[in-house]
Amino acid sequence: MLPYFWAFVAWNFVTLLGCIIVVYLIVRRSPAIALVLASPFTAWNFLAGQNGFLTASLLGASLLFLERRPILAGVFMGCLTYKPQFGVLLPVALIAAKQGRAFASAVVAVALLVGASIAVFGVSPWEALPRGLLQQYGVVLLAEGQADATADWGRLPQRPSTG
Repeated sequence: MLPYFWAFVAWNFVTLLGCIIVVYLIVRRSPAIALVLASPFTAWNFLAGQNGFLTASLLGASLLFLERRPILAGVFMGCLTYKPQFGVLLPVALIAAKQGRAFASAVVAVALLVGASIAVFGVSPWEALPRGLLQQYGVVLLAEGQADATADWGRLPQRPSTG
């Protein structure tokens, strides 16, 4: 509901703040904040408007709470399933670590998020997901035969054109 520029700025600042808070809670030292801000990855994520700050916040929070509050940790992990690799890797790690309560709460969190998305958007996005993944196979996984897929910066989200 915000104009693009302000939505972009708000997204970056809110997710960066979450990342800084989680890093501080893990390390408990003020210089950690400076290190987060000085990282080249922070600058790249901020300029590109990617989800790295959100991902770092959720993953860091889940690891921070895993031993003391496994149910809360599982909720944070469940929220990470917007990144498919975490939806596959984290359950395996939780099972291997014998973190049953965290695993169960992650499953419940995912089920609630899927249910909420269906309630808001219907089932058509879920039906389109497998087709979309198959269509992107050559672009994302095979990088269209390019030797250096990282050189294709066109895959980063761009500001919508106004013309």
